[in-house]
Amino acid sequence: MNEPHHRDNAPYPDSRKIFWTGGWDSTFRVVDLVLHEGLTVLPFYVIDEGRQSLTQEIDTLFHIHELVSAQTHRGSLLPIVFLRADQATRDEDLREKFHALQRKRGIGEQYIWLAEITKEHGLDGIEMCVQHNEDFFFLTGSRNPGTDGYGAAPLRPVLPENSPESLFNLFSFPTLGISKREMATLAAERGFTKVLEHSWFCHMPTRAGKPCGFCVPCRMTAAKGLSQRLPPSARTRGIIIRALERGHAPWRARRWVKRRLRGV
Repeated sequence: MNEPHHRDNAPYPDSRKIFWTGGWDSTFRVVDLVLHEGLTVLPFYVIDEGRQSLTQEIDTLFHIHELVSAQTHRGSLLPIVFLRADQATRDEDLREKFHALQRKRGIGEQYIWLAEITKEHGLDGIEMCVQHNEDFFFLTGSRNPGTDGYGAAPLRPVLPENSPESLFNLFSFPTLGISKREMATLAAERGFTKVLEHSWFCHMPTRAGKPCGFCVPCRMTAAKGLSQRLPPSARTRGIIIRALERGHAPWRARRWVKRRLRGV
């Protein structure tokens, strides 16, 4: 894994600050702001040592950073700021809201350390690239993907501070109104499809560092109309696992097959 760059974000008050994972949604946003909008972007990546795709994601970030920096004429992609999930300063008020949200909405663990990092480092309003789905209807009040549109200005929620949902007031959300397929169309129109296709999505890469084909992001990539991003070997692995699921194979058997398919 490449050695991370560390950079204080304070000298860049006019930059767009974004949590960049190297995935399709956040990469689309980063590249669009720099190459199309001509803006300065300061990307943040939060290291989670328990993440199986950590190496692939960080390598992806550096590779795309080089591609974008070589193509930009007006905008600028600043050095990546790497922070650590396990070093986030514990905030009891945020944790109270988070635990209430877990009980109410079942949100993922990453949202508490992202919130704590945002508050600790003064990144209020940092962009978080999530897609419009039932988990985030409360941010927009809309149940129709695409109705909020997409543009340079992200949606910034203003939820009552006495509600657990106000945890999300810390962030802004630029991709709630656009689908992955629509991102692909815009990328083609704006000339950065080849850069976007270098993004990473798999959470359980094989020993060879290739997409597994059966983790949730791999399945979602195919379901959202981007199945061409899965190499043939990954599609085959996905077919095998889905067949085992349809046949109601025991969980332990499926886990064993997945490990064998990944070469682990």
